[in-house]
Amino acid sequence: MSKSGSASLVLAGALLAWALWVGAAGGTRGLGASEFVRERAGPGVAYVVHGLYFGGFAIGQAVVVGAAGEFAGSGPTAYVLGVAVLLLAAVLAWAGVTPSPAVRSARTVVVLALAALWWLSPRSLSLDTGDSFPGGAPLLVVPLLFAWVGLESTVPSLRSSPAAGTLSIVLGLAAPALLYVVLLAPRDAAPPGGQAGETVIGWFAALVLASYCLTNLLAVGARWRHLCPEATGAGAARGPERRGIAVAAVIALAALSLAAALDWSVALLLLGPGTATASIYALLALSAARRPRGA
Repeated sequence: MSKSGSASLVLAGALLAWALWVGAAGGTRGLGASEFVRERAGPGVAYVVHGLYFGGFAIGQAVVVGAAGEFAGSGPTAYVLGVAVLLLAAVLAWAGVTPSPAVRSARTVVVLALAALWWLSPRSLSLDTGDSFPGGAPLLVVPLLFAWVGLESTVPSLRSSPAAGTLSIVLGLAAPALLYVVLLAPRDAAPPGGQAGETVIGWFAALVLASYCLTNLLAVGARWRHLCPEATGAGAARGPERRGIAVAAVIALAALSLAAALDWSVALLLLGPGTATASIYALLALSAARRPRGA
């Protein structure tokens, strides 16, 4: 097993302990991470959580579109394609275009299929890069953590049904961990369909990543309302969201350009959103040790 595959299993074990701790305190399902923190630590800490979400996801979009560009091209072409994907997603998000629930559900299946096919390619994914992480596996857990983003808002309560809640937590942690173990294992086999097959897989992967960038920008746009609340009229209801989308797109473009200029790997760029995710987990763990206000 690769170092990154082993690191993902260790991280999944640590997250299991974390989720059981938060679940024993009532869980975040139905509340969300920010409201869970607000009830126990107050609005100031909840504001910090919103800021971590916004910053982490904004930088994360540089990773998403950067990966999209690398799947579809190489060298300077990959950067240009990444910028194009980001601008297209930002324009669509600004216009309020939202993928349907059916598209989002199908997207998950497509991701799994593409992951299986790409694993057969000699350009298989790998975070075992000594240049990016000379310290080895311990630092790898930070970018790997971003795979579990979303877990923090869906931890079930273990107070009413501890067995069912624990099983739900274990299954939610196991899927990304096992996918990492498979995807990050080095492969030397030829891609399905040869070079043409690799090209097709790469462009499909880029398209899927573009759709994720769109939905993520819509999400950070909504988060902007909590960071910069403004009074808006009926005709300007989407004003704050659009400003949030624009700010996030600018941050993502700056991060993508900086990574290209400094020749950073995707794994290294993931340190930004990974650190934001880790900080949110830490605030939730600390909040779980406190009783809800007024209780």
